[in-house]
Amino acid sequence: MKNQTTFSKIVSIASTILFVVLLLLLLFAVIANLNKKENQISGIFGYSFAVVQSGSMLDAGFEVGDLVVIKETNPDTLKKGDIIVFYSYKDAADNAVLDNLTNITAQIDNGTYQDFVADDSALNRHNINDAMNAGSMLVFHRVIDIYVDEYGTRFFETKGDSNGAADNTFIREDFVCAKYLNSSPFVQGLLQFLTSPTGLVCVVVLPVALTLILQFSTFVGEVKSSKIATNLLTRKVRFKDVDVSKVKLQDYLSAPEKVYLYDIAHPEDKLNLAIVLWDNSVDNALNLYQTSREDYYAYFAQKLKKSQVNKLKFLKIKADLVHQNPEMLDEDIDRRAKVIYNEQKENANASNANPNNGANH
Repeated sequence: MKNQTTFSKIVSIASTILFVVLLLLLLFAVIANLNKKENQISGIFGYSFAVVQSGSMLDAGFEVGDLVVIKETNPDTLKKGDIIVFYSYKDAADNAVLDNLTNITAQIDNGTYQDFVADDSALNRHNINDAMNAGSMLVFHRVIDIYVDEYGTRFFETKGDSNGAADNTFIREDFVCAKYLNSSPFVQGLLQFLTSPTGLVCVVVLPVALTLILQFSTFVGEVKSSKIATNLLTRKVRFKDVDVSKVKLQDYLSAPEKVYLYDIAHPEDKLNLAIVLWDNSVDNALNLYQTSREDYYAYFAQKLKKSQVNKLKFLKIKADLVHQNPEMLDEDIDRRAKVIYNEQKENANASNANPNNGANH
């Protein structure tokens, strides 16, 4: 049984890990497909995907429809050569400063550039939501130069590697969505697979179907195990006729029922049954049983919760009847045990109500 328990734990842990992995794959697949359909970036912990929408980066190895991994970034950390995702939005409020930009690429490269902040509120600049609402397209291009205006705002000059000229719009820093993360061919292939119809079937349909099958199988197994436990208690089957290696019998029996089942079991079944029910943890009680059933029940009565003691008393009465007449049907024994139990209970109540009853005067 210990080996079975260890194996069950391993299976449970493996199933949990598999479920988490499938859940993450499902989440990534959903986000990736949303990003394919919507002109926006959605992600997890700053990581997301972008879809290459043109052949402008073909020379860099990116084909139309490729899914790439990107990460939210601080524009201050971007440098020449980085590949970024941005909204190609030209803000009319920037026209006043575009003719007076300072190229800071060299300063960034040699570490001499220092950020400065000035008040640009008078420019009434638009924000990234304005770019999204205006239907601006997400672009996946490389930074070829970096500039700064008199207010300390950065602008990025970008270009598709396959294009003959740079983009005609300088990208203001707040329209930059993310930076491309160089990923392995395996990751790229995995992303492509996850967003394909076949991939969605593999990470959505099949896992859901498998989960439903496993749940149904578990339910059927629980019903079967519960029925076996009931049949043992009602003496419809013997322990030797049950394959307990496939049934966690102890999970379907209450503590009083375990005590009762061991008591009424066939002598040949008792040894193996004890191992199944208690895993050698009640040796004292089993030793007591060899000499006195009364002491055996008394042992458990002290160990069990108060709410279980009454059930144990009732089951002991049933066990007494089983030992007296093994051929009696369980239904008859159960009916007779209830009568005896109620009589004993009434007598006990009467005795408690009249503590001096029968005393000498």
